[in-house]
Amino acid sequence: MNLEKISESSQILASLFRLDVSKNSELASAIRSLNEGEWPINLSDREDEAKLKVAFELLHKGLEPNQLESLHEEYNRLFVGPFTLPCPPWGSVYLDKDKVIFGTSTLDLRDWMKANGISLNLEMNEPEDHIGLMLIMISTLAGDAKEKQLSEILNNHFYPWIYNYLDCLEKSTTHDFYRGLAKLSQVTLKSW
Repeated sequence: MNLEKISESSQILASLFRLDVSKNSELASAIRSLNEGEWPINLSDREDEAKLKVAFELLHKGLEPNQLESLHEEYNRLFVGPFTLPCPPWGSVYLDKDKVIFGTSTLDLRDWMKANGISLNLEMNEPEDHIGLMLIMISTLAGDAKEKQLSEILNNHFYPWIYNYLDCLEKSTTHDFYRGLAKLSQVTLKSW
């Protein structure tokens, strides 16, 4: 496990899942200037190299100036509402039998966080199992070289649902940027 690469890649992914990139020119500019050769992961085969290349092509296409308005609309459709989100970004929706947010798996994650002295500074009452928040925790644990806790959060609280979410996102989105983000996330998680 390359902790530095996990920390860096999860921190960037967290921003892409938490922020409306169409309204964040600094983040959009950073992604536009980034290419697959600079992405902080170790690839295992040529198939993953091809997937990573496609992911960046989609991300860049989705950030073209004529795409920003539709990117904003898609961000709201996927993460804000007001309508039902096609792929809710919370783990409990995929793990709990009732498919609800703030479900049992969220409470299990909270208990694990408390037992490990992990806290999040949240601006509002939000489930800690949001993909972006979990990526922030993963980045912090990897950056602090807390391998035991990193392994626990990945194996017990993140991997059990994340691929279902990413598959749903890739199939449900109408925007190149989020199709690229789903592909980028899949290749990145595989490299961890």
